[in-house]
Amino acid sequence: MVLSKQTRRLAALLAVSTALAACAKVPFDAPRTPSYALTADTSSDAVSRAVTAQTGAQSAYFELTNGTDALGARLRMIESAKHSIDIATFLIKPDTASGILTHRLFDAANRGVRVRLLVDDVFTTADDTDLAVLDTHPNIEIRIYNPSSRNAPKAMGFLWDFKRVNRRMHIKTFVVDNDMAIIGGRNFADEYYELKPTEVFADYDLAVFGPEAAEINPIFDTYWNDTYAIPVANLRAKSAPQPPRITLSDWAYDPYSPEVAAYTKAINAPYLQDIANRRVAPFRGTSRIIADTPQKLRNPDGKGPHILGEAFFAAIGEARFHVTLISPYFVPEDYGARFYANLARSGVKLRIVTNSLASTNHAYVHGGYARHRADLLAAGVELYELRHDAIEALNLTDIKNPPHITLHTKLAVIDDTSVLVGSLNLDPRSIKTNAEIGLLVQSPAYARTILNNLEQNLADFAYKVSAEDTGLQWTHQPKEVAPTVVTKDPDAGLWRRFMSVLPQWFGLEGLT
Repeated sequence: MVLSKQTRRLAALLAVSTALAACAKVPFDAPRTPSYALTADTSSDAVSRAVTAQTGAQSAYFELTNGTDALGARLRMIESAKHSIDIATFLIKPDTASGILTHRLFDAANRGVRVRLLVDDVFTTADDTDLAVLDTHPNIEIRIYNPSSRNAPKAMGFLWDFKRVNRRMHIKTFVVDNDMAIIGGRNFADEYYELKPTEVFADYDLAVFGPEAAEINPIFDTYWNDTYAIPVANLRAKSAPQPPRITLSDWAYDPYSPEVAAYTKAINAPYLQDIANRRVAPFRGTSRIIADTPQKLRNPDGKGPHILGEAFFAAIGEARFHVTLISPYFVPEDYGARFYANLARSGVKLRIVTNSLASTNHAYVHGGYARHRADLLAAGVELYELRHDAIEALNLTDIKNPPHITLHTKLAVIDDTSVLVGSLNLDPRSIKTNAEIGLLVQSPAYARTILNNLEQNLADFAYKVSAEDTGLQWTHQPKEVAPTVVTKDPDAGLWRRFMSVLPQWFGLEGLT
């Protein structure tokens, strides 16, 4: 029998479609056992016991403003754990920071601590096999959230199942023994902990000690037990060999290795020693955890509810005097631009700090912000953009090629009374597409400290953007240094400028 050309084409199309469907398959029906946060009867950490004894029913908060302190705080919490460690992160890279953290998690598991690690898939570059090796420890369980298929290269799985895989779990939480927590913007990668020689992420976390740390647990449990959270052992191909069981002695570091040097510096950070010895007092207050649910990732993109985004706009809409917003990606869209402009026109002083085109790590996102600058400035909004080479410009180091800075902090300071800290970027992806988490802290002392630090340091590290008769102008005027004034996005090359206009050309602002 001879098949017609049309029949052959149909058969070929059917075969390709079947192959693509097989390649896109993800084992969402993989067996798994639900688990929930453990509750410890008493605090296991000396710092936690000390600060909660002083604050009573209130929690205590410590800022983690630099990467060394942030890494050291995580290490100290891991090493003090007695019962449980629950971590959610947007990404893990196979680098020094991740190696140190997973090494200490393995050690904690050896002591009998239950470790649950939930990792979003799309930007994680750590190998499944390496994660599976950790997962073989009886006290460690790792789940991958909303993964692309492993039956083909990751990028191809992303394209074949874009509608689902585009929706990401962006939350970052770190809870130990139910009474210590870290919430903020840092993931498991060198750039977040000042370990990458070419780039520094100016990021921010908040350490929480006390009863409010436990409020994060139900959020973590919801994602951990969600259908999209696949045990790493089930995600790997059936043909893959079983990962080997290892011991801590198999993981020995050379005493002169970068891991040992970074660990020693972080664990002995002076700021952490000052906290432990009560030379630094915590901020005291109360807080409310606000988070999107996994259902947001299954609803049509852009369709609510957007729990954290709506809470954010409601909170800053109640401001009476001033609002400061810090976000690496500020893409307000038309509705947001109108909201911010109206807030400024109502008499509220509104200041927005974001990346410049030269400092951002996603140049295409900048275009969704750039088109709103003139209108926001006309309404009275103050705009500041991080100078990517501020370390070199201010002669802050004698290193020959100082690292560039990228802003990754996510903060909102409302009047001088409350602060929202967490994973929320002020862009469509965070507000409408991804799942996010935030902690709204009521603490005047905490809010005033952030504002005072900005007053002292913002001019050193950022350009102030202004609207002049000839167009926009960027002015960098640090203390005791002659001002630098430019009339186009400073230090941004041709390729970055091209990438930044793509969202405007093709109407893709909502995808940034």
